[in-house]
Amino acid sequence: MTLVEWLNNANVFYWEYIGVPFLIAFGSWLTYLTKGFQFRVLRHIFTQVKTFLIYTETKGHGGIHPLKLYFASVGGSIGIGNIVNVAAGFAIGGPGVLFWLWLASFMGMLVKYSEIFLGIKYRIQKPDGFYNGGFMYVAQHAFKSPLFGKFAAGLMCIYGCEVYQFSVVAETVYQTYPINKFAAIFSLLGLTIFSAIGGIRRLANICSVLMPIFLLIYIVLCLYVIGISYEKLPHLLATVFQSAFTGHAAVGGFIGSSFLITMKEGVSRAVYAGDIGVGYDSMIQSETSAQDPRMQAKFSMISLFSNTFICSLSILVVLCSGVWTTGCPHNFLVTETFHMHFRYAKDFMAVLLFLAGFTTIISFLTIGYKSATFISERWGKIVYSFYALPALIVFSFCDNSTPQTIMAFCSGLLLFINMFSIIKLHREIAF
Repeated sequence: MTLVEWLNNANVFYWEYIGVPFLIAFGSWLTYLTKGFQFRVLRHIFTQVKTFLIYTETKGHGGIHPLKLYFASVGGSIGIGNIVNVAAGFAIGGPGVLFWLWLASFMGMLVKYSEIFLGIKYRIQKPDGFYNGGFMYVAQHAFKSPLFGKFAAGLMCIYGCEVYQFSVVAETVYQTYPINKFAAIFSLLGLTIFSAIGGIRRLANICSVLMPIFLLIYIVLCLYVIGISYEKLPHLLATVFQSAFTGHAAVGGFIGSSFLITMKEGVSRAVYAGDIGVGYDSMIQSETSAQDPRMQAKFSMISLFSNTFICSLSILVVLCSGVWTTGCPHNFLVTETFHMHFRYAKDFMAVLLFLAGFTTIISFLTIGYKSATFISERWGKIVYSFYALPALIVFSFCDNSTPQTIMAFCSGLLLFINMFSIIKLHREIAF
């Protein structure tokens, strides 16, 4: 058995028997403990957004404006994971995946709130006035040992090298346009390095420009496809709820799925796409100029809501089109769906996937560098560069299943560490 096969078996066991039940149970416990706090936040979502729009930074406090961090957050979470990866999960688990994605995201909102709150509470201010914070600082405080923080940071270094999305973006570019494969890979690598070495400030500025463009275009395209198929929606949604608890029989090119596969795919894709409990977002949001952790933590829940909305649109357009039953490759389900309705869909999707994937790649690489610096202030960035940059190139020539397996394994361990840290410190969280 190869290492990748062993990791894949470990992923399947973890998500089916440990990760999924633990996340749902933990989210349910927090929901009971807070008397449905996420209901209250979502009920006043427009008030929360308005608060951020009129927020003015206080002189004397460092950090980055909360609204810019919102776009940096969605830049990392809303990306190819919401289009390609989620659609692939749907193609494996069937329509019921959408239900479990909704449930995991809803329960995960309180996990997200908790990790952001603690990440800001235990952050430290740097000499330049900006902050370092996130799950590593929380873990070392929760377990009273710096080793836990460094171990978590090491996992984030691996997770932060987004080899899966890098390979998808590079492949999309050189297959859509007459560009040499090596030229596409190294050009993308150059842009990634330039963006990531600027830290979260540069990341926030880039995402504040690119993400609104991506969100607007993608939402309009999805709503159009769903809108022209509106008469199918009642039946399709009924299928979603039925398949969530029974799995789905084979139909067309779809080989069928069991209840456990459907649940695992829905929850694990929600965790990956929404960064629920993994730790990326806590490092981003910890750089906020807002001094009250509750303010940024609430907005992180809205970020997760935005992410779930995009994931839902991706699944619904594939479900409405029926392309998931044709045997179409998982990576091209959404592209093929749009191609059925728009003349230049492949060109549109190449641009959209670039915008979505590029912001995610630079977001995670930025976090990887910060994690490496946490491990070693002097050598962290240098050593990490010798790992991350060759890895991005090498995995561009591998099957996408290999990097997906590695990412899923790391995210499972990070989720485990984060949730236990929150459990140990839950009395310090103010809702």
